[in-house]
Amino acid sequence: MKKRRSPSLIDPASKLLSDMWVFLAELVLVIAAVALATSASNVSRIRWIARMNQFIRRLAARKTAAVFGIFVLSLAARITLLPVVPVPTPRIHDEFSHLLAADTYASGRLTNPTHPFWRHFETFHIQHHPSYMSMYPPASGMMLALGKRTFGIPWAGVLIATAGMCAAITWMLQAWLPPYWALMGGLLALMRIGLYSYWVNSYWGGALPALAGAVFIGALTRFCRKPSLLHGILLPVSVGILATTRMYEGALLVGAAVVSMAVHGHLRKVRLTRLTVIPMVLALAGIAAAMLQFNQTVYGNAMTLPYSINRDTYAAAQLFIWQKPNPVPEISHAPMRDFFGRVELERFNQFRTPYGFAVRTALKALHFYLFFIGPVLTIPLLFIRYRDKRMKPLTSIGLLMIPGVLAGAWFAPHYLSPATCLVYALLLQSMRRLNAVSLRGARALTAPAVLLLVVGASMTCFVAAASWSRAPLTVPPLSWCGWTYRESDRGDLIKILSTHPGRHLVIVRYEPKHDPSNEYVYNEANIDLARIVWAREMYPQSNQALIAYYQDRQAWVFEPDLSPPKLTRLK
Repeated sequence: MKKRRSPSLIDPASKLLSDMWVFLAELVLVIAAVALATSASNVSRIRWIARMNQFIRRLAARKTAAVFGIFVLSLAARITLLPVVPVPTPRIHDEFSHLLAADTYASGRLTNPTHPFWRHFETFHIQHHPSYMSMYPPASGMMLALGKRTFGIPWAGVLIATAGMCAAITWMLQAWLPPYWALMGGLLALMRIGLYSYWVNSYWGGALPALAGAVFIGALTRFCRKPSLLHGILLPVSVGILATTRMYEGALLVGAAVVSMAVHGHLRKVRLTRLTVIPMVLALAGIAAAMLQFNQTVYGNAMTLPYSINRDTYAAAQLFIWQKPNPVPEISHAPMRDFFGRVELERFNQFRTPYGFAVRTALKALHFYLFFIGPVLTIPLLFIRYRDKRMKPLTSIGLLMIPGVLAGAWFAPHYLSPATCLVYALLLQSMRRLNAVSLRGARALTAPAVLLLVVGASMTCFVAAASWSRAPLTVPPLSWCGWTYRESDRGDLIKILSTHPGRHLVIVRYEPKHDPSNEYVYNEANIDLARIVWAREMYPQSNQALIAYYQDRQAWVFEPDLSPPKLTRLK
């Protein structure tokens, strides 16, 4: 195996500006589109633009067909790209954790018993006591399990969730914007997030909470206007998905939405009936009971929340700025001890200083811009009117969420996924105003949304070509393309082991300064039945006991930090 440098999770800011050629390519296309829009006397009369507009308007007028069409198009487009951008290979801690949950649920269990040699299997974002399971809430793992049980691969669940997200955004926008602009929003979400972003090309999550956020806002809006049984059921279901994916950010969205709707008078219009209230209460009670039962089974206590046991066991750093760090726990393995006791703790302590808070806030804003906006949506962003009466409730929701987001010590674009629909609603409303902009007495931007779609389609072809050539797009999930082609050292080792018959035990020997982002020790839900068992090297007596326990397996020692990495067969 040749040694490759892995993208670091320790300091994403250090690589923030890497591979900016993707950003620059998008910028050039945007400039060209603006030049076309401002130079032509009436862009909408250009034949191909007029035909595209006419087709979109006809489809948009049929609202249900538009939502279903976005769902099908999202699935078909990403499946078509599989020869260029294949099914993703996991490489990030969070991905392996979600995949462990998926394997567990697909096996018909909520959790797994603690293994007798669990110390050898300790790793990031996985708990072993009181049971062996992912530290995350269950919804993302259940979606992956659905894909695994139905189609044979967990990624199918990611694909379905992403297509559902694009369709849900379209449906939510139909409650706030004319049908044409709602469909435009769905198409933009499909191209910007549904094809190349890490939300669809990894197992990290993002699409499912974004779907739930869009359903919640869309259902709440319609429920305020005219309560119905369907919307009354969709509200608690979407809240349940938010609570079991992005718990904190979902709570921010739900709380901010209720406050905003109350302040702007929408809740006063609601006329509740037994037909709507009773099913809603029953659905909420059922979801709450299921969550309590899950906590009891997995964590040993119905009131114990996901994350908490794992963080208490390994982490000294906390989640929010007002929290003080805990004492550094005793951790058996040097890479984990270094990550939790030094790297993560130093970043958290820096975040709690005024300078560190300012830097982290600026980075959050930049991450948000690069992922959700980019050059293609910069012009609509600049034309947003924050006092727009039509969109004021949505604007208020976003503003109310900002302090809670800034208080969090850690950030990635999928942390804001529940609010994705708000971003698109505000940007699409801005595009509507751009549609009426005039220059020298004539309309200058008569089809801005179509031109932006053309830019998005051009970028889709551009990134597809780059992916086909295996250009180095392995950047943090901050650029427009996210991750497309992602190499994996662990995946290469699995391919090597697959050429050897039988089952294997791989004991991983790390160097003292091992990069913790390049982790190998992740196992399946039923460790003893797996074809490859991954274990950390410990002291000799424990290693020999582990080898004796797996005496029917071929044992190996793998040293990933050597150059090149070394795989040694043990006799």
